[in-house]
Amino acid sequence: MIGSCRAGFLGGFVTAAYRIHRAPMPEEYEWHISFRDEAGGSEGCDFYYVRVRRKNDRWAWSSPSWVA
Repeated sequence: MIGSCRAGFLGGFVTAAYRIHRAPMPEEYEWHISFRDEAGGSEGCDFYYVRVRRKNDRWAWSSPSWVA
């Protein structure tokens, strides 16, 4: 299912339907990044999170990661 998606009805036109989306290619969901905090940080704990904008202009973000 790499090329396209599939859709259909379970019975006739007015019955339940299904849609199976194509499988994403690795370059569509994999990415790598590294970050070094040169500012030093505060005493105790710092937290970091990732915020990204997708190609369709929707946003996604991670939960904070606390670093001591």
